Amino acid sequence: MENLHQDKIFDKIIYKDVVVKEKEFIKCKFTHCDFSNITFEDCEFEDCFFENCNLSSLKVKYSRFSNVTFKSCKMIGIAWDEASLPFSITCENSNISYSSFYGMKLKKMKVCKCIAHDVNFSEADLQLSKFNYTDLQDSIFQNTNLMKANFENAVNYNGIDLLNGKIKKAVFSMPEALVLLRNFDIILK
Repeated sequence: MENLHQDKIFDKIIYKDVVVKEKEFIKCKFTHCDFSNITFEDCEFEDCFFENCNLSSLKVKYSRFSNVTFKSCKMIGIAWDEASLPFSITCENSNISYSSFYGMKLKKMKVCKCIAHDVNFSEADLQLSKFNYTDLQDSIFQNTNLMKANFENAVNYNGIDLLNGKIKKAVFSMPEALVLLRNFDIILK
């Protein structure tokens, strides 16, 4: 496999349980691919688009993802915190459950219309990020910077720690926003 791939379309590629090292993908499109349990080590993805792909248990050791979009993808159990900078991704209509973004700088990240169960966003910088229409059941936002983040029409974000995070000017929808008061031992009537 050559090292540089630019403006290429990868369709229905099945590449599982292997290690891919030092490859660069620029403006590439991946559709209906199965990259489950693959390791991308020291690879670079720039301005790439993934659609209807299975990336579950993907390993991203020292790889960079810059302006990468995932649409209708299965991305379960990925330790994104092992990736390198720069890092900017958009997830739309995808399942990113059981993944980790621990301690990452993710300003303006978009996770819209996704299933994001048990995702670790602790210690992350998610300023200006969008989580619209996303189910965040059992996801953790401990000591997370959520300033100006948008959670309109998101559900199950009771893992947001208001006491130890930054949340100024974040946007939430009612009545779901009432779950944020759970840690204050108050009674609502």
